[in-house]
Amino acid sequence: MEGRNIPVCNEEDYAASRHQLADLRLVNKSFCRSASHCLFRVIQAKLTFNPSIPEKHQPLEKLFQISCSPHASSVREVYVGFDSTFTSRPVDEDYVRDLASLLPLCLSRFPGLTALKYLGPEYYNNDREVESLAVPIPEHLMRTFTRRLEARALAVEFPEHLMRIFTNTAVKALKSVSLPALRELSLSLPVTYEFGQFFPSGISGTPIEIVVRRLRHLSLQVCDNTGPSGGVRSENIPLSAVKSKFPNPTFASQFFKFVELATNLKSLHIIGTDILNIDGVSFRHMNDLAYLYLSNVAISSENLLSLVENCKNSMIGLAFSQVELNSGKWQDILIPVSRLPSLSLCRLIGCGYSTTGKSSHLANPDLSPFPAELDTLDNLDFHALGNLQRQVSANRSKAGLEKLGDYRYLHLEPLETVKDLIDD
Repeated sequence: MEGRNIPVCNEEDYAASRHQLADLRLVNKSFCRSASHCLFRVIQAKLTFNPSIPEKHQPLEKLFQISCSPHASSVREVYVGFDSTFTSRPVDEDYVRDLASLLPLCLSRFPGLTALKYLGPEYYNNDREVESLAVPIPEHLMRTFTRRLEARALAVEFPEHLMRIFTNTAVKALKSVSLPALRELSLSLPVTYEFGQFFPSGISGTPIEIVVRRLRHLSLQVCDNTGPSGGVRSENIPLSAVKSKFPNPTFASQFFKFVELATNLKSLHIIGTDILNIDGVSFRHMNDLAYLYLSNVAISSENLLSLVENCKNSMIGLAFSQVELNSGKWQDILIPVSRLPSLSLCRLIGCGYSTTGKSSHLANPDLSPFPAELDTLDNLDFHALGNLQRQVSANRSKAGLEKLGDYRYLHLEPLETVKDLIDD
């Protein structure tokens, strides 16, 4: 999650590092203790589509074996769920059922667990950000991308009965295991309706609420990409049975409750597949966010600016992907954002205006299939973006941070020019 300063490496480097740590354990007892602590700190038990790995391979076996070993006390982060799509292979259904049997038990044996990433299967993810990169894709990323395409060729809808098992597994884990050290939760489920299963109607003060209130980092994602997106880049992908039965807008309040209960966050990610209107979320309790990432959502400029203003002394990074304004203008947000004293990262991609909101007259009808930073008919939005990018660059330079490449910040307008335009 953004803000934890974890280096990113490819799968080959990750595997090589683990092999080196395993070898160090053979040197002597002292090395064994030190290397074991690092080796078992992060447990990856996701189901990955890889034709080179036999179908009988079960990543949950490793999770269970570690939970039964003396190394369970070293575990800090656990990653489970699907690395890509749900396929017709028997191993996919077996994984869901085995996860239901093993996850709560395994988590109860990790007293130092600080982070849990629980990933539902993507369905018809368009990978647009990968396709729109203006730089060559590194070989290791291309291999991962190729595997995702191969998995998509075998993708089938995530059956409702398995989706319910998958969701209930997470509910049981958060309800029945105390997880006293958990501070980071990433939760990805097919539709907003599933998030409501964590909070029974009319019941408050549940164990899950206690866990959520302790979180410092929260990422919530809706991962079924079927049907029209609801936004300006609507795609006509046939609606899945689950999404047809449980429309995301109808059950959005179930999704919002997670955000409203998390009162101590340092970072928040909200990721939709439809353009999910989040004006119904109350952000009043958030005043210490350092990182905010919004993707495929719609929000009014007033509500977004209020959230940013609440966190003006703590905000370090902002990222918006396909965020549509229901009202107001992007310049109304970008100019105040440029004044945040500690902002060192701000990234926009494909952001614009809702076609059904009060600012629909500013929506750009001529969209490229590869989204720019802003899609707007108001040129002052671009000048405000340039002003923001220049200020962020200055903040990074002042803090001694690495300069961002020119391809990241394309609107570095002179400050005096922008000021004159905005003041007119």
